[in-house]
Amino acid sequence: MKKLFSKITIATILLIIIAYSAVAQSKKTFEGTIVYSLNFDEAGLDPASASMLQGREMIVTIKGDKSKMEMDMGMMKTATISDNKTGTAVTLMDIMGQKMALKMTKEEIEKQRAEVKEPTIKYTDETKEIAGYKCKKAIAVTEDGDELSIFYTDEIPSGSTSTNNQFKGLNGFPLEYQANQNGLKMLVTAKSVKVGKVDDSKFKISSEYKEVTQEQLQNMFGGQ
Repeated sequence: MKKLFSKITIATILLIIIAYSAVAQSKKTFEGTIVYSLNFDEAGLDPASASMLQGREMIVTIKGDKSKMEMDMGMMKTATISDNKTGTAVTLMDIMGQKMALKMTKEEIEKQRAEVKEPTIKYTDETKEIAGYKCKKAIAVTEDGDELSIFYTDEIPSGSTSTNNQFKGLNGFPLEYQANQNGLKMLVTAKSVKVGKVDDSKFKISSEYKEVTQEQLQNMFGGQ
C-alpha cells in the first residue's frame, strides 16, 4: 500500500498543473469548475488497488490566477492550489487523517520545469465532443518517445502553463488526456464543465495541515 501511495502521490504532484493552469495567463479569463473522471491502466496493479482507484474523479476549480485540483483516492485525499501570479503552489495531503502541506516556491517550480524537456506537439484533424465542447486531437511526443493523446478545446481560454512542461505550447485547453507518471498510467476525461462564480474561500488553506518538506515526504514513502 505504501508503494501504491508513493506512486499516486508523485503522479498527483507532477500532474497538478497539466489540466488547469493553462488558463491562468490568458488575456481572457475562465471562472468555474471542471470535473474529470480518472481511468487507470490496471496492468501492474493488484485487484484491490485497481478496485480502489477506478472510477475516481479529479475536480478542478479555476478563478483568475488561482486554481485548485482535488482528488479523492479513498485512503488518501489531495488538493493542490496554484497561484500563477506568484508562481507558487501548495499540495495538501490527507492520508488516513494525517494532514500535510507541501509548498513549492517559484524557484523550485522553475527548477523542475527546467528538468523536463518539452514534448513535441503534433496536431491532427480528428475531433470529438467532450462535456459539451468540440475538441480537437493532438499527440504529445515525450523525450522517451511516448505518444500521449490529448483532446483540447479553444472554447475555454488558455495561456502558458506555469509549472509543468508536459503539454506546454498546446493550442487550447485539455479536456481529455493520457498521463504516464512513475509507472502509473491513466486517462483523464472531463465529465462536466460548469462556468460560474467561485468563492475566494475555495483557495484558503486550513491550519490543520502541517507543512512538510519534499525530503520529509520522500522519507515517508521509503525514499520514493
